[in-house]
Amino acid sequence: MPYAATIFILSLVIITSTTLLKINAEKSNNTSTLISQVCKKSRNPEMCSRILYSNRRARNASSRLELWKICMDLTTSAAHATKTTIAISSQKMNDRAKEEKYKLCDADYSQVVYFLKEANRMMRENNFRYMVNLIGSALEKPSICRASFGKPPLSAEPADLKEGNDRFECLCSVLLVISNSLPKKNRFVLFQSNL
Repeated sequence: MPYAATIFILSLVIITSTTLLKINAEKSNNTSTLISQVCKKSRNPEMCSRILYSNRRARNASSRLELWKICMDLTTSAAHATKTTIAISSQKMNDRAKEEKYKLCDADYSQVVYFLKEANRMMRENNFRYMVNLIGSALEKPSICRASFGKPPLSAEPADLKEGNDRFECLCSVLLVISNSLPKKNRFVLFQSNL
């Protein structure tokens, strides 16, 4: 009898382990597909994939809505980081003309932070048209910031600012892609359940 019980318990463990591995593999595949679908429509698919696959929360997202919330957090964080870079670089400037350019970029990113905060609020209030408009407006700001440093090929956009602008643009474009792909019906109810 003990031998039969041991075999039975061992069989249960193997079946349970196999089932859990299969479920995890399916979830991982679904998340991978979700990230791939979103990134291929973004402004910078390679950077998008690199950022989202390196983020544990994004890798574990089980829906577009959950990925939207994660991307909103990442995009907001990128905006704040770029704004901080601008402030630090501006303080180091001895060149009055460049200092003014940084001030323009600082004003652009102040608007970005405001737009993202409002877009998040609009999502909660079920005002999706305005939410998408706010995200689109935020997405335009890095281009305006870049333009203040001159037009390519003569552009003198500093490397640290370019890195911040690129990251923000990528993440904001992902946020816009997801926003435009969310189901129109019952978005608010779904968003509330994922908070």
